[in-house]
Amino acid sequence: MSQEERDARLGLTGLTGAEREARIRLLTEQVQREAAVARAALQAKRASRGAAAAGAPALAQAGPEGSYTRTLEAFWAAAKQRAGDREGTRLLNEVLLLRRQLPAHALIAGIDAALKIGSVSTDLVATEARKAIEDTEDTGMDTCDENGSLTPAATVDGSGLPNGQGTGTAPTG
Repeated sequence: MSQEERDARLGLTGLTGAEREARIRLLTEQVQREAAVARAALQAKRASRGAAAAGAPALAQAGPEGSYTRTLEAFWAAAKQRAGDREGTRLLNEVLLLRRQLPAHALIAGIDAALKIGSVSTDLVATEARKAIEDTEDTGMDTCDENGSLTPAATVDGSGLPNGQGTGTAPTG
């Protein structure tokens, strides 16, 4: 499209310099108002779906589940400090997406291990979380308290060992 065709489309043909500037200013204001209305409509639509809607970022979904713990906050703070706000938030989202594949206690253990050595690597978090799962299987630890610490599995025989690994004498009832 040529400049003359654009001017004709915008109603700028036959105008003096001052009239042309005034018309352009008017058109600019009109476009800005329409864009503001469109942004407000989009925000209202997003708000009506809620933060935990399907397809929402993992960070938004974590809040309502209660899995957004102090450990995650510590990881996020460290990631933002090391990599900046945007990249740190992306790293946190990657860690939260690991929750789809790993149990919460293992993920928390992985984050703790990474933070202890001063790393915010999501690969390291995943590796350490998988190690925590193996350790849980090896030691008979199967639960996690609210701070992410593993606690012993329930026992039947009172030995402190998982069922079937104690003295073999079950408590009487």
